[in-house]
Amino acid sequence: MFTGTAALVLLLLAMVLALGTVGARRAARNAARQSLEQSADLVAQLLAGRGRSLGGGARVFVQGPYFRTLVAERRRDDILDQTFEAAEQLEASWVFITDDNGNLIAKSDEPSAFGEPMARVPLVSGALRGQVTTGFGGSGDSVLFQATAVPIAAPGGMPFGVLVATRVLDSLAAADIALATNQAVLFFVLDAEGRKRMAATSLASDTALRRAVVQAVSPTAPAAGRAHQEVEFDGRTWMLHRSTLATAGGTPVGGYVVLRLADDALVSLEPVRRSLLLAAILGLLGALIAARLTSRAVVHPVAAMTQLVRHVVEQGGAPANPLGSTPTGALYGSAELSALADAVDSLVVESNDQDTVRALLAAHPMIGAELTMKPRATTARTLAFRPTASRATAWAPGMLFAQRYRLDEELGRGELGISFRARDTARGQVVALRLLPTEPSAAEGTAASPRGDMVAPPRPAVVHRHLVQTLDVGEADGVRFVSVEFVDGLSLADLLQLRGALDTCAVAAIARAMLRGVAALHAHDITHANITTRSVLLSRAGVVKLGDYGITRRARRQAREAAGSDTAPAITGGRVGAPEYMAPELLIGGMPSAKADLYSIGVVLHECLIGTTPFGSRSPIEVLGSKLGSLTPRAAASMASEHEPVSESRRSERSPLPVRTPGAAPRPSELLSLVQYMIHPDPDRRLGVATEALAAWVRVGHLSGVLR
Repeated sequence: MFTGTAALVLLLLAMVLALGTVGARRAARNAARQSLEQSADLVAQLLAGRGRSLGGGARVFVQGPYFRTLVAERRRDDILDQTFEAAEQLEASWVFITDDNGNLIAKSDEPSAFGEPMARVPLVSGALRGQVTTGFGGSGDSVLFQATAVPIAAPGGMPFGVLVATRVLDSLAAADIALATNQAVLFFVLDAEGRKRMAATSLASDTALRRAVVQAVSPTAPAAGRAHQEVEFDGRTWMLHRSTLATAGGTPVGGYVVLRLADDALVSLEPVRRSLLLAAILGLLGALIAARLTSRAVVHPVAAMTQLVRHVVEQGGAPANPLGSTPTGALYGSAELSALADAVDSLVVESNDQDTVRALLAAHPMIGAELTMKPRATTARTLAFRPTASRATAWAPGMLFAQRYRLDEELGRGELGISFRARDTARGQVVALRLLPTEPSAAEGTAASPRGDMVAPPRPAVVHRHLVQTLDVGEADGVRFVSVEFVDGLSLADLLQLRGALDTCAVAAIARAMLRGVAALHAHDITHANITTRSVLLSRAGVVKLGDYGITRRARRQAREAAGSDTAPAITGGRVGAPEYMAPELLIGGMPSAKADLYSIGVVLHECLIGTTPFGSRSPIEVLGSKLGSLTPRAAASMASEHEPVSESRRSERSPLPVRTPGAAPRPSELLSLVQYMIHPDPDRRLGVATEALAAWVRVGHLSGVLR
């Protein structure tokens, strides 16, 4: 877990660093380009300011009357002296003056120069038209200068000469501009053949770097190519922004490059990288601690449960004390692990219960390879009512019912119809088919019993291993029927008739299975309402299943609807449900409920433990009288004193659920005590929740240390 977490943290860190670096690099490059553009604009403004300063001084100089007189009279020697004085005052590199035709009169840096025609030079021609013109020019292979031309004229008159002042863009000027822009600057000039030549730069005296920067500029003219470029030099990347410098006529003569190291734009990433690395280290440390805690809290308990399940699967049982004596909540800590542990415990309990029932059936000599549910003679002990004549009784083995079910063998008859083992030809499987009575007998009259209204319940949406699955419900050939799964085994009634009372381990296993099935029904708001020893089926595989659920409930509901009352009427003649197993409140018209189901289960378990129901072998009338009499206040008080039932209000004061020491088998007295709480005549003082009753039977059935 730590390795996986660490790998995930490192992967996420690498992805964050990679994506962050790429994004930051892109953002830094964009910011650097914008900064270079702003610096280039600032250089242009500084150069323009230098030009305005030079031009302003020149305009002041040409306003002198003496100077204008000298130029107007063409006094060359005196004009040459004026060029020297102007260059000194204007801090110009050189100054020259022309006449009104643009011919050179004097030049400060070339005293002998005279008469050269310059009227075609845009700088001079513009001034002769009366305008102050500025521009750039190149001299030789490495000189780039800035020039301003000012017309010489009398007030209100036409120009009769031009003064041109120039300043060379040298390294000193480049250093001043670099200081103002906080960026390195390089000026270049184009020679006569259009080749680039460096004019000045603020870079250190690194000829190779200067040459690399100059070579990065467009090979023909500064205006060509991209304004933004990058130069790799000595393992470092320089970002460039190039601008063009042109003459007054617009002809490019050179330009300048503003540059900076690309790495400088990424300096801001270092704190972020350090923060991410620190976060990764802390994350890995936290992952290690979390992995250790998780290993102790999850891995070890899950490993123990895995071994337990493997032992159950491979060896068919649970080892002694597999989860220890520590309570589940303390052992596993979290609700999720506790729920998982409970599920594993339930699996182990069910596996052991199934083994117990399978061994119980296999030990009986009457149960062999051809075990099926056989019809047994009805005795006074079961108090089953004989079926009346109906269309259902007209069917016999060998017949084809509903053009689908081949009746193989009759399984039993009772108040709820006739059961056959049949083969479903449509599905190709063996099923148990119950044909429901639909006609009252002559002895019953016409409408005394609701048996004529009784129909099969709709197919329930409850699928549980301890419930007989309903496969089909319908009506055919004038008979209503229910098709359910066929259980290859026998009913609990048949088992009790064959061998009598059962041992406590078998009773506890059967009780837990019945309560699981009933709890599943109650969770879907379905009551069984017909729990007897004959509705409990034991398969050859050891699985206990509840059948016949829902039919009695549907019959009572139809009778209630026919009476137009919310109170369930008594079932005339006890036709639906066996009175010996029915809760007292049902005998006087009470509604079927979860508490009534648990009462019936308690009676069944009493019969399993003792061999008879709590009412012994009394006649049906005596059973009814005993149950109804127990509802009187005096009898209720007597039962309360005898069985010490616990109501909901007293349950917190004294728990009715005995707790066994791990490894000890339950005693019959413990099971009987629990049964008494289930069959109390007062519903309010009876165990009434299937899950609560199941927990109680798990407690008293602590077998071989498997159950908590």
